[in-house]
Amino acid sequence: MTTSVFTHNPALQERILEEARSGTVYFNWCNDVHPEVAWSGWGRSGNGMAAMSELGFQSLTRAQSIVKALPCA
Repeated sequence: MTTSVFTHNPALQERILEEARSGTVYFNWCNDVHPEVAWSGWGRSGNGMAAMSELGFQSLTRAQSIVKALPCA
């Protein structure tokens, strides 16, 4: 679900971003989840949807519009 890489080399960071197959990529950090950030796996890990964050909430809900005509006075 996550990839953690410890490097300050910008070229290597870009290469990792292009090749990583995980929902979250950490650079010089690991094992910390922030509620503002979607957190999910790309493979068969987890339940296949982003947890936490607005994106996570939207993946667990379905919009429904309800329109009611008001009676004429």
